[in-house]
Amino acid sequence: MRRQPPEGWREVFRGPAVRGDVLHAVLESAGLHPVLERSGAQSWWAGAGSALEECNLYVPDDEGDRAREMITADPPASERPD
Repeated sequence: MRRQPPEGWREVFRGPAVRGDVLHAVLESAGLHPVLERSGAQSWWAGAGSALEECNLYVPDDEGDRAREMITADPPASERPD
């Protein structure tokens, strides 16, 4: 069953917690206000950033478009692997 975002918030990512941690840091460094919610059977003992955890990343509604844009943007050519 898919969980709905809290009222006033928009989900911008759902997936592995390790990637969610990185995206959270990127959005936060850009001045946005992301919130990361961890879930999964392993989350109670595995520790932060476990590959076994899933997460949802939310931002306030008014930051949703900018956050989605940042998450889906291609990296600059200088940062792409050869």
